[in-house]
Amino acid sequence: MNAQILKEHLYHYFIQSRSLGLPGIGTFDLFRISAQTDFANRKILAPGYTISYDSLNDAPEKDLFEYLSRKCAIPEWEAIKAVNDFSLDIKGKLRAGQEVNWEGIGMLRAGAGGDIFFDPQPLEYGFIGPVNAHRVVRQGLNHPMLVGDRQLGSQDMQDMLAGEEFYQEDHGNWWVPSAILAAIALLIIAARILLGDHSIPTARMDPLRPAAAIETHTTPAQP
Repeated sequence: MNAQILKEHLYHYFIQSRSLGLPGIGTFDLFRISAQTDFANRKILAPGYTISYDSLNDAPEKDLFEYLSRKCAIPEWEAIKAVNDFSLDIKGKLRAGQEVNWEGIGMLRAGAGGDIFFDPQPLEYGFIGPVNAHRVVRQGLNHPMLVGDRQLGSQDMQDMLAGEEFYQEDHGNWWVPSAILAAIALLIIAARILLGDHSIPTARMDPLRPAAAIETHTTPAQP
């Protein structure tokens, strides 16, 4: 079987089944990427696809050989041999240090330790393009919304958020009355020290004087 024809059949099988396993190479899987919103450019990007590669799983599905047998009108054993020869040809090129570019799938290359690295080819389809999307913001429109188990209007939510901001700003000045009370206490202490005869350092430096011992018993005089 011609190698180019086999490669095209393998690609068509991969697109239809979204998975392709090659012996000694690994398995390629096709995943769908959902549409994304690009607010900066005011567009909704079309859904796309990406290809992943698993080098540990290299067992082909039986459906692959049945598909090739039906498409190429050959026995199933010949389809198995064709797939094995195709995989051996890729491994031989990788061992020789060459890169294998598989159109529609990606680039295969060998690492220093013999591992196979895969760079997927971006899959883009011209018939699915981005869509223009302009975000509409209606100022002053009061519409209902569900908040927890309550249904509130947009104006109610704005009032609640404004109240929370006011509370946070007021709560952030808690240190002001504390500083005023501390200043008043310091002024009172300073006035008592300056106007009275109280001396904090003198009181602290007074020596300790032990009290006289109290007599608890007497010894009678000897005759």
